[in-house]
Amino acid sequence: MVKKSILFLLIAYCTNILSQAIALQPFIEYQKYNYFNQESPYAIAFHPKKDLIAISTNDDKVKVINFKKDSIWEYKAPTYKGAPLIAYTPDGNELIFTKYLSGSDIAIFDANDYQLKQNIKVDKESVYDFILSKEGKTIITTGSEGTIKLFTKLAAEWDLFFEIIVPQYSYKVPKSESNSASFDASSGEVSSNQKRKLNLHFAQNNKLFCSEIVYKKDDIIKSVLRIFETGSKKNKAITEIEIDGEIKSANIHPNGKDLVIGTNKELIIFELVNNQLKRNRSFIDFTDVEIINFDGLGKYVMLSISNSIKICKWDAQSLKVINDIDLARSSVYTAFSNDNKYFACNVYSYGTIVWKTGLVANPSNATQKTGSTSPKKLENVNTTNTSLAKGTTHLFMIGIDDYKDYPKLSNAKKDAVDVRKQLLEKYNIDEKNCKSLLDKDATSKNILDAFNDYVENLGENDQLLIYYSGHGHYNKQLDEGYWIPVDATKGKELDFLPNSTIVKYLKAFPARHVFLVVDACFSGSLMSSGTRGFLENVSQFKSRWALTSGRYEAVSDGVEGKNSPFAEYFMKYLKENTSEKFAVSQLVNYVKQAVGNNAEQTPWGNAIRNAGDEGGEFIFEIKK
Repeated sequence: MVKKSILFLLIAYCTNILSQAIALQPFIEYQKYNYFNQESPYAIAFHPKKDLIAISTNDDKVKVINFKKDSIWEYKAPTYKGAPLIAYTPDGNELIFTKYLSGSDIAIFDANDYQLKQNIKVDKESVYDFILSKEGKTIITTGSEGTIKLFTKLAAEWDLFFEIIVPQYSYKVPKSESNSASFDASSGEVSSNQKRKLNLHFAQNNKLFCSEIVYKKDDIIKSVLRIFETGSKKNKAITEIEIDGEIKSANIHPNGKDLVIGTNKELIIFELVNNQLKRNRSFIDFTDVEIINFDGLGKYVMLSISNSIKICKWDAQSLKVINDIDLARSSVYTAFSNDNKYFACNVYSYGTIVWKTGLVANPSNATQKTGSTSPKKLENVNTTNTSLAKGTTHLFMIGIDDYKDYPKLSNAKKDAVDVRKQLLEKYNIDEKNCKSLLDKDATSKNILDAFNDYVENLGENDQLLIYYSGHGHYNKQLDEGYWIPVDATKGKELDFLPNSTIVKYLKAFPARHVFLVVDACFSGSLMSSGTRGFLENVSQFKSRWALTSGRYEAVSDGVEGKNSPFAEYFMKYLKENTSEKFAVSQLVNYVKQAVGNNAEQTPWGNAIRNAGDEGGEFIFEIKK
């Protein structure tokens, strides 16, 4: 009996440990599937039945592209009006978008032959917000005059069903918040001439959720959330509730009861009972949530917060982030495909990223907010892609202290040696795949010979990290930056290595990823003039990245015998990292912030100009 009890306890203990291990597994296994290079993308909509994606841009375009990156169709508005909002009907037969011929036009196009079927002229006011209801039977718009209009499809065309004239909210500004009583409570601003802005969030089960800023002055913001019935022609909201702060997003859980609202201050959970909202709790760790998505079964919630997408296990009482997709730029819109196999996000000033999720079909689709989100079933997240053919990681280290005709440096050689040592000791890099050119060996000829060798011998799945530490130069008239090799004669730019030459080699390298790290003065001239965003888990797409110790300024070499500030924090991240794998954007973001806070220089991480970058990232992997 004692033995059986011990065996039972042992089994229970192991079962508990195993269950904990399973619970700790990452949330969703996904990999970057495609990248569409769009200038200033805005809204996204997946075709519900075909491998097509519609993208609108801030230059008034709507584009339909297939997953092979072929352009299927494109519309360009005749005059500038801003980015259109877009949606497909659930049957996939119609593509709908705003700002067709003017700010008040909504176009209905046949999604098979792209012929215009109907132009809905809303009226004189511009369409501010627009959604297509979950069932695809109602188009809902708001305008600048504080009205909500509902269009339904009767026979072959969409017609105005009715409009809601939203009454001005009677918010009373407390004396403690203002020194006068002259605030326009409905406009969101002090001026009474300010146009009202009604934000539509979603329409579901004959309920329409919309919000409005009703008072804003200095740092004090108040909003009102209203719920209307779309099935009856009533102007009055069935529920309205004051919110402290600016409402930025809202969505309802698939159970139909839990309503989640994101404000500039917190994430608030309400319970919807008999058309009344009862506050459950709030999370002050989640602020400025722009988009809220649920999976189809309501087990997980996805929050889009400025430059990151956070995935949490859903619990109205506690939200724990179990996956964090870091972006270097804001994500304008996110969207799931109807079958839940693809997820897309538009990254401001960068392009559209499509992720292949490998998930099962969604048991129930949620409301599309002009290409924003549909709740889907999400399982087993993993932030690193393991399906690619394994390549080899190479290091090329250049460090120069002992210049012939330039001031000697104190720590450039030491930095290159120390970084090499750190990478070889901890990360999955073989010493035989490392080259070093230090001091007298770092001539222009030897550097170019090494580059030519990489052109000839790198594999298509390989990664190459190039680390240069030495003097740099920038010619403002030519807009050209240079590396200064050890044998360069002072003042003779013909002896230097120009960025344009370096970039040509980077483009010619057959490797999938090249990560260039430059600790030199004026090194930021390598970069693109614009900014762009990069995501984790992009190992299968070609990349040409650089991290530089400064932009167009002189940078510190540090105290003699130690490392430069740039090298110090670069190695600190490599040493203290505990993740089995991480993408280069994580390292870049850390170094930029750490060095910027502790030295008089501003590191820069970005795509390398005209070097063949396709949106991927170099991946660091710890030795096993």
